[in-house]
Amino acid sequence: MATRLIQSVGVLATFAYLGIAYFIVAIIAALFMQNPPEGWQPEGWTPTAKQTSERATHDYVLSEALKTWQWWVLWLILFLNTTTGIAVISQEAPIFQELTRVSAIVAGGMVGIASLGNAVGRVFWAWTSDLVTRRVTFGAMFVVQVLLFWFLPQITASSIMTIVTFVILMCYGGGFGTMPAFTADYFGSKNVGPIYGLMLTAWKFCQCLRAALHRAHAGDHRELRRSAPRPCRCDGCFDSVADHRQTTSTRTLIL
Repeated sequence: MATRLIQSVGVLATFAYLGIAYFIVAIIAALFMQNPPEGWQPEGWTPTAKQTSERATHDYVLSEALKTWQWWVLWLILFLNTTTGIAVISQEAPIFQELTRVSAIVAGGMVGIASLGNAVGRVFWAWTSDLVTRRVTFGAMFVVQVLLFWFLPQITASSIMTIVTFVILMCYGGGFGTMPAFTADYFGSKNVGPIYGLMLTAWKFCQCLRAALHRAHAGDHRELRRSAPRPCRCDGCFDSVADHRQTTSTRTLIL
């Protein structure tokens, strides 16, 4: 939808329209939210001794949480998790086309299927964290991401690529689905809004890092064009050199 809006009304107008839509949806959704009664818990649910031992003994305020090393470690975990996810989301179609040699239309379909992993992961990993604790869940997600990123550049089959990317984005969504509860475990649920809200700056820092890497990569590409011998600039030889450089750089960034 965003792509079609950009094509029809431009980038700035698209941001404005989407911002208004998100604002309306958020306000309407907030009207249905309320804090549960003091001491409330799901009927028939009793936390295990391990779950109880991993939860905060009192509710921290934001200033207290920022003075603990745990908050900064959770921030770093979220930063690493979102960095891996956005690295794929921002370049899904080009990655599919380059590694599996599929057409742009097929790559678009692969992107649509793989992107569902983001939503599925938010539910699956959150549910898993209730069973095996948040620490084990995040450890499992990182192990899965490391293994899949290691083998990703070697995959050439489109079906396997779609599955692998789906799982990677499951881990990306799982970070957002699990981190609020992880934060509440350490700092209590009463003030988890501002404590986790500030922690979301990790997502923004990760986007800034991705943009910086993209600019650096684009700068290398422009430098290659400027430094190429003049005949290469004129007869298309440069395109072959640039394509090879871009392929190598893409694979390096994936790794």
